[in-house]
Amino acid sequence: MVEIPQSLLELSPLASQAPTAAGVVQAGVSGLAALRAVQCFHDAKSLEEVLEGVSSSALALAGGSTFLPAGGAALHNSFMFAHGAAEFSLGIREVSEELKKEAPAKLELAAGMLDTAKGASTFLPLFFPETGTAVNLFQIGAIVTKSLMEPHMERSRNSES
Repeated sequence: MVEIPQSLLELSPLASQAPTAAGVVQAGVSGLAALRAVQCFHDAKSLEEVLEGVSSSALALAGGSTFLPAGGAALHNSFMFAHGAAEFSLGIREVSEELKKEAPAKLELAAGMLDTAKGASTFLPLFFPETGTAVNLFQIGAIVTKSLMEPHMERSRNSES
């Protein structure tokens, strides 16, 4: 969910029209991602939670790197690469774990594929900047779709027991 405010910030014209306001918003989004990372690492009982923590940490650091002078762009891209790699790995892990089951659950497979696609899509703007808008819209859609699926997923029902 932390990616939604980041994507909305990147989609908005705020950075070009009001750079100071964009900086304040970016600091807030990075802080939110950092808090999410701390929560993931603190509560980590599985590789999935550790990967979510790595992803959130990388997103927080990528946002923070936007405050650096010229060299910050390369650092930002490195952290976004790490964020994408963590999301991609998380998705691959979810899919492979589900496929190991005798009867894989379709929603869990779909959620894993969404995470995999979301992670892979993070790399596109690093190499093709013109894809940024489409990638941000896709990621928002993937996150919202997964959030709507979550209450109906087997692992969600099992964690409530």
